[in-house]
Amino acid sequence: GERKMIDSIIDFCTKRHSATELAVCGLPNFPTTKVGVFLRFRLLGIQRHKRKHGGGFEFSFFDFPESLQRSIILFFVRQWQANENNQTTDKEIVDTVLFACASRDLKFAEYWRRREMERAKIHEKIIRLLER
Repeated sequence: GERKMIDSIIDFCTKRHSATELAVCGLPNFPTTKVGVFLRFRLLGIQRHKRKHGGGFEFSFFDFPESLQRSIILFFVRQWQANENNQTTDKEIVDTVLFACASRDLKFAEYWRRREMERAKIHEKIIRLLER
């Protein structure tokens, strides 16, 4: 059920993937070739990591821009919803997955904390503007 789906998304998100692996996932509006993935990631300024074994490079989900992270999670959620006929809202699932990722990966937990602190600063600015 939902728990298994969330676990499989977290497994995907917490492992590094090669450009080829990402190309064959079938993500919407995403390159379908290894070269295409490399070019897109270079354009986005996404860091590549040398693979520990076997040469080549791999990419970490936690280095992707938030919009790409979100679209990857939603892609897997939509696949699951189609199979399970489930109607959990996108926001609930994305929040659950991101929270669970943060609980399993220090780098992502630190990223999440920075993101939430930035969000809090923006909220403070908005409140100050509205109070004027």
